[in-house]
Amino acid sequence: MWLIFGVLLTGGFFRSLQFNAYGSIAYADIEQPRMSAATSFFSMVQQLSASLGIAIAAAVLGLTLSFFGRASPSLADFSVAFVAMAALSLPAIFICLNLPEAAGAEQTGKVAAAP
Repeated sequence: MWLIFGVLLTGGFFRSLQFNAYGSIAYADIEQPRMSAATSFFSMVQQLSASLGIAIAAAVLGLTLSFFGRASPSLADFSVAFVAMAALSLPAIFICLNLPEAAGAEQTGKVAAAP
């Protein structure tokens, strides 16, 4: 029980950290006049990606069920869906690694804000 609690707590912490980091850097280099449009766009992309993630996970689960000829999902079927979603998320690592060195520097105070 404690192991499950620890895994859920750690996973929740890093998920929250990810949302905060992406939310912060999404607006880092946006000029003030474009901030409203950027907020709307980022919120829409966030909702769309969450919806798409759920749809893809459900499709993988459905494909796994039909592949093995099962009527109801087992733990292994959910494991396949989770691994597929993890593999789909891996390219984000490379995207983040390729961010410019000065990305978000304005938020740290290293670069003066644009007028």
